[in-house]
Amino acid sequence: VTMARLGVDVSLSCVIGDDDAGRFIFDQLKREGVDTRNVMIDSHTPTAVGTIVVSSSQQTRAIMVQPHQTLPGKPANLAEYDWIHVDHFGMDALKVWGVKRGGSAKLSIDIGYDSPGLRSSDYDLFVPSENVTTDVSSAARDKNIVFISRGSDGSIFSRSEEHTSELQSRVDISYA
Repeated sequence: VTMARLGVDVSLSCVIGDDDAGRFIFDQLKREGVDTRNVMIDSHTPTAVGTIVVSSSQQTRAIMVQPHQTLPGKPANLAEYDWIHVDHFGMDALKVWGVKRGGSAKLSIDIGYDSPGLRSSDYDLFVPSENVTTDVSSAARDKNIVFISRGSDGSIFSRSEEHTSELQSRVDISYA
């Protein structure tokens, strides 16, 4: 949604339930300008729900997720994508879809915990939390960009020489 608000063309591929939460999410995405043509509505799958608890006094946050295990179908217009951004669940969808780094779209992942099969080298932009790794040296080896989220301590990053022109703006994250 944030990217769509910034004027970036954003398309979402996911599965939501045919329930109140799913309808609310779907309506919000459309209202925010996100392309929802690849959102599958499944009456047998409850909508995955996440809650973020933020403590302004402690400058921390906790993310709790109640996921489902239904993978979305591969978007027919995938060749039109410039970037595909996933989380741990989307990591599995990429494998099922046969999508790999070096294809028509660049791949990025934002992940808060280690998952089986997770490798920095599979992504053009690798954004793990410090729970996964604190080593940014893989960027040179894997020829990608690595940002490591360190909660209230900010982020650290490294990039390979091939990606020096891709990072042109500063991103500040604050807890309110």
